[in-house]
Amino acid sequence: MTDLEANSNYGVPMELLSMYENWKLPGTEEKTAGSWQYDDEDLHRLGMIMTLIAVGFQSEDVKRYMSLLSEGVTTKRQRMQMLNDLREKVLEEVHEATGKLDKLDYLRYEVRRESEQ
Repeated sequence: MTDLEANSNYGVPMELLSMYENWKLPGTEEKTAGSWQYDDEDLHRLGMIMTLIAVGFQSEDVKRYMSLLSEGVTTKRQRMQMLNDLREKVLEEVHEATGKLDKLDYLRYEVRRESEQ
């Protein structure tokens, strides 16, 4: 299928398709001279890429993760470390956001208390 079909049928952003083609990951290849043709394996990879982006990976980290993934189980530890590092970062953001919510709730409490006096 063409990039337009992958975009319209599966919701893969055109920008992502362009990045994917430029990365030239192991296991990917142009199937028709001058025009990329996506198969089920490409769509599976693109789904993984969209998930990695959705959880917060940056473009270069996605490319690295996908390259490691294509090398197989021997890179399991490296991929797990990448996931763990991002998880720690997200947890820090959650804790920071929780602190902000606590402060907002306190300020809301103060405003409510004013109206009761």
